[in-house]
Amino acid sequence: MWYSPVSRQRALRRLEASLVDGVLTIEVWNLELDRERNRQRARHKMSVLLADAISPQGALPALVRSSGAARDRRLRATRRRSRVKESRVKELRSRHQ
Repeated sequence: MWYSPVSRQRALRRLEASLVDGVLTIEVWNLELDRERNRQRARHKMSVLLADAISPQGALPALVRSSGAARDRRLRATRRRSRVKESRVKELRSRHQ
């Protein structure tokens, strides 16, 4: 199978942690002693790895902006907590005077 130079560079960059002396080694452990079956599994695993490595990176998810109503609810709750804390501090101060 032939890959474009861009695909080759992308694959090398993404798989560089798995390369040993520039070679990608695939290990398939199986209880079967059938050598041909193990080779088929290794080829399948390698094809999946290469397909993932050469696929272009997907677009980043769009940032979701909170609605105005949600923002207002959050700010109201923050102000309410602030008032509760202020009232507690005032209570403590009045007790100690």
